[in-house]
Amino acid sequence: MCSNFKIRLGRSIIFVVAVVFFSGCTTAPATIDTSPGAEVSFDGLHKVKGGRMAEAWARPDFDISSFSKVMVQGAGVEFRPGGWRGSARDLGPAGHYAVSDSTKVMFRQQMSQAFMAELSKSEVFTIVTEPGPDVLLIRGSLIDVISKVPQQQRINSDILLSEIGQATLVLELRDSVSDGILYRATDRQTASRDGQALTVSSTVTNVMEFRRVAEGWAIVIREGLERLMAPAESVAE
Repeated sequence: MCSNFKIRLGRSIIFVVAVVFFSGCTTAPATIDTSPGAEVSFDGLHKVKGGRMAEAWARPDFDISSFSKVMVQGAGVEFRPGGWRGSARDLGPAGHYAVSDSTKVMFRQQMSQAFMAELSKSEVFTIVTEPGPDVLLIRGSLIDVISKVPQQQRINSDILLSEIGQATLVLELRDSVSDGILYRATDRQTASRDGQALTVSSTVTNVMEFRRVAEGWAIVIREGLERLMAPAESVAE
């Protein structure tokens, strides 16, 4: 979390977006490129230079200060195909393991619960289930999820892991009435043990490691939204 962070009233919304939402605590704020030669996406979003997310795009007039509610819409979880189903001693040509159906279900549940639990903590916006003129739609999906965990292991045989897997978050902010896109970002994270220490693997602990990654993303999103959606008179420091 950022400390000693101040926003002076009267600064443009683009500056607030750049410093708070895109950049987090980085010392070099991100900016929306509105130059004549700016990269523009197929749906009219301008490239965001710098910032906390690996890739980000936004409307040049990006402003969500008129929204006071948030509607969350999951766009699904996609697992990388072709996972190895053989020996735990060998990842095989795929470089990752197949994921069982039961683990997929648990993974989706944990990811959804992590995001909703964190966003629900906000005292600036409320979570709703229906669109409206003051409702911001958050659409999130996880793609190219890979597992470094074998599906099965022999009884009384421990599997030691430092890396659990990887996933890419695709985040979109939209106007809930028109479904118009305002902002899109992608970011890839690795779920790993603290300090890369080898730890005995289990299905529950492995999914919880991914949940920890999801919680980290959710905190960044909640805090960014709160600063951008808060009434101007309440934004001090």
